[in-house]
Amino acid sequence: MYTVSGATRGDKAVPSETFTVTAASTVDDLMAFLQNVLGVVPDGGFVTGDPTGGPEPGAYVVGTDLVTFTGNFGVDNDIDFGTANLLLADNTGASKSSPFTIAKTGSANGESVRTTFEVFDSLGGAVQVDLTMVLAFKDGSGTFWRSFLHSADDTDLALNLELGDRTGTFSENVPLLHFDNFGRLSSSPSVGIEIDRLNSGAADPLNVSLSFSSSGDSVTGLADDGGNSNIAAVFQDGAFLGVLSDFSVGVDGVITGGFTNGLTRTIGQISVASFTNPEGLVDAGNNLFRVGPNSGTALVTKPLEFGTGRVIGGALELSNVDLSQEFINMILTSTGYTASSRVIDTTNQLLQTLLVTGR
Repeated sequence: MYTVSGATRGDKAVPSETFTVTAASTVDDLMAFLQNVLGVVPDGGFVTGDPTGGPEPGAYVVGTDLVTFTGNFGVDNDIDFGTANLLLADNTGASKSSPFTIAKTGSANGESVRTTFEVFDSLGGAVQVDLTMVLAFKDGSGTFWRSFLHSADDTDLALNLELGDRTGTFSENVPLLHFDNFGRLSSSPSVGIEIDRLNSGAADPLNVSLSFSSSGDSVTGLADDGGNSNIAAVFQDGAFLGVLSDFSVGVDGVITGGFTNGLTRTIGQISVASFTNPEGLVDAGNNLFRVGPNSGTALVTKPLEFGTGRVIGGALELSNVDLSQEFINMILTSTGYTASSRVIDTTNQLLQTLLVTGR
């Protein structure tokens, strides 16, 4: 068994994975395993090959005693993977000496920028996604940036994510962002990705659409003084699971709930009824009224409609209690207090008498 452990891609730890060697295993199987574990994304069919002129990412060449493996371009895709990161063990778990000596012949280069954001599956579980944008090439029409997406929370072996349906691609298989000579995004591309959630209890796969152009939040390809790029997720349609922590009532009767994940949602609507003749309502007691023969039919609607008035949230209205019932309650309370005080007074007299008798 070969186990990849302690490797990094762009200074981010690569999850440990194990490749089980069988009698039918080949070098191709091992290389495919390393490609998936290290998150190397193949070009997928550039029309003219890799614009940087280098070897195809993910490609490998088998020589007499040497296997050359090529990763992705871009500084944030640089892989730190050596002999100590590929461990060999037998089927009992005992360590063995590996026949491979791994040497890094070159570092990934090219301007790149990476950001990490969270998406949420159907159960509200958080899934971390890394988006790396790499400057692929430049020509007379502007600059072209390629996106690489990885997630250690993806449940299959591959660290890189599958690309789903997408638009705004430079070629048939590889999505690129094109900025014109003034740094403006020349289209409104979106990239669809699929995140495997097999055996996680959530819906599988988790489909996410990344939009690089929205109202007022489009990315640009302008140069800054330091020559460094920045990218961030500024809007997200989704959030982690939250519970109701507060609520408020608007003048229109809409009840808005505040949740522990920072979101607000409409959770209810207060309805009110309007009558042609409110004086015709029949008093049912306890501050309740019912429709009477002279009140007219109830028009059930929302506040601020059909002359129903408005709702004032958080306000304490004037007393509208049943005064006769409250007087009865007050008299009962007063009488009970008086009776209790007499019991205490009588008990005190008995104790005093007992003390005098004892002397």
